[in-house]
Amino acid sequence: MLINGVPTRIHGSFERTIQDDAGQTVAEMEAVVIVRGRLPNKQFLQLISRETVHLDYQDGQTQVMLVTRVINHTAVASGEGEGTVYRHDITFRELPESYKRRMAKEASEAAARALAAPRPSPRAAAQEAQPEPVGDISDIKTATDPSNWGDAIRQLRGSMPKPQAPEEPLTMPELAGIETVLVNLRLEALIHVLESTGCIPPGAVEIQFRELLEERFFEDASQIVGERVAQRALREMHTSH
Repeated sequence: MLINGVPTRIHGSFERTIQDDAGQTVAEMEAVVIVRGRLPNKQFLQLISRETVHLDYQDGQTQVMLVTRVINHTAVASGEGEGTVYRHDITFRELPESYKRRMAKEASEAAARALAAPRPSPRAAAQEAQPEPVGDISDIKTATDPSNWGDAIRQLRGSMPKPQAPEEPLTMPELAGIETVLVNLRLEALIHVLESTGCIPPGAVEIQFRELLEERFFEDASQIVGERVAQRALREMHTSH
């Protein structure tokens, strides 16, 4: 996907059509973006902080372009230094003018395809060969073995298994929770390997983490979630420990 012209990898997305506050029909997209490194993260925040955000992506064979605003954005970070991983959950809401323009374009393209589709000729239909009359039932030929008819009749009477209903797709909070657990497990595995092989002393990562927590957490978190939320999170972490 291109966000304001910049190629961006989307790790999960969900799109729906809603009524905005003015009662107009628009599209809304929830997207998950994972950024690695402090500098790329700052660049990404600058990218989505503009008044309008242009989204360009491919939907099957159709190129889609939405002009949106960011109406909700949350972010969490894990790791430290330039290896920090930032997860952004963003809700983009399309502007009504953009939605109307897209719908008009889709209707125009659908009409053009309908006009270009080949139509059957009435003359060719009239000249199709008529089926020959059957004089006796023994003259009828079938493509299947009559011994298989009993199975077909039993299936029609209800012996066929009922199709199972498809499972509901995972929600955005469920996907976010699963991905957070996977990131944490990978980091714990890395620390365990480094400590067990003697590359770093046991407990060194935890000590360094505590130091960085005091030095940089409030500043870094404030850029993502605001000072009020960052201060509350820091206070709760101190209380829990």
